[in-house]
Amino acid sequence: MPIALITGYLAGCVSFAHILARQPREARHLNKHGAGASTVYWLRGPRVAIVVLLGDFAKAVIPVVLVRWLISPEAALLTGLGVVLGHNLPLFYGFKGGRGVAPGAGVLTALTPGAAGLGLAVAAGSFVVARNTLIASATGFGANVFFAWLFGAPPELVIYAAALPLGIAAYAWIARRSVSLGERWRSTFLRS
Repeated sequence: MPIALITGYLAGCVSFAHILARQPREARHLNKHGAGASTVYWLRGPRVAIVVLLGDFAKAVIPVVLVRWLISPEAALLTGLGVVLGHNLPLFYGFKGGRGVAPGAGVLTALTPGAAGLGLAVAAGSFVVARNTLIASATGFGANVFFAWLFGAPPELVIYAAALPLGIAAYAWIARRSVSLGERWRSTFLRS
């Protein structure tokens, strides 16, 4: 089972935000504000942010599906945890990563595809209405838990679907870096 966690961690360490950063100034900004799609949106605009979002999502889906298929569903849970840890604390970037929202969504999509698909639809609808990434991710993760339970997912998977986003939220709160709470809240609103 440790191989599943390590595999996930190494996949999570691939930072599409850092890979697509053009200048050292952008890399420093990513280290301060989080290396994820919402920060890239502010730096480079929506097109590059979508590439980062899809890359961070895919780097979670692919290893979780492979480990689930090759090893076991239980090992896939550890792989998913590893991906989020690798994204948030990447070895290759001085343990300064993103907040784990896109990889978390990818993990849950790989584990509970039907529920996660509906959760992503709820998140997209929330984002269109509120234009706020924090509200969209919270409603999407919450909807995923509800639909996983509604569709009869095993209890341990429903608990995992609830615990993973709570862990992501706790990490985001603890690792606010040097940014004030007001600035963090304002940064979750995307400009038109």
